[in-house]
Amino acid sequence: NALILKNFIANSNAPENMKTTALATLAFWELPPQLDPVEGRSRKYSKRDKTPAVEAIKNLAANYIPKAPKRIVQIYLRAIKKINAPELSASLGKMYDSGSSAIKIEILHALKYTKSKDFKTIATQALQSSDSKLKNTAAVLLGKISSKDILAKLKSKNISEQKVALGLLVSFPNKKADELLTAYVKNLKDHKEIAFEILESAKQ
Repeated sequence: NALILKNFIANSNAPENMKTTALATLAFWELPPQLDPVEGRSRKYSKRDKTPAVEAIKNLAANYIPKAPKRIVQIYLRAIKKINAPELSASLGKMYDSGSSAIKIEILHALKYTKSKDFKTIATQALQSSDSKLKNTAAVLLGKISSKDILAKLKSKNISEQKVALGLLVSFPNKKADELLTAYVKNLKDHKEIAFEILESAKQ
């Protein structure tokens, strides 16, 4: 029942780890995963109407998320991406102004993924940020930086260019970027000059 899940998430006495599980359940409402995360049993589900989950998420956006812990907000934003209902992105603009850098980055990804009409305006604003991670994310999502640009910087003999590229790589949302960063971590001894930046990027 989506209403019960919503009420549980908004309950101040409920444990945070269980709230994230409840949010994930709403995110996968339309077609739940076969493996039950609580019981560990495999079940087959038929596709169902996502409207109850959308309504629950909308209610949380208005009454709970603005004051929720950072981890809950991050999972909430990922839930919006998963549900992918355009009406859910309407609240993200207000959240962006008061969010931390990490939350703003999550919001940019959610706005881009849901094809929100507010994405370009907010991402363009983020390009002016003094926070390099936020600025890089906006540049990548706006298409101002390509994977080829990042690879070129990584292969540069200029250490500063390599460090910039690692920051951009974290912002680039694709499997190839993840694989490349993993390869750098495995061969850390070959990149001693940027080892710290590699490890910091791997934490993201």
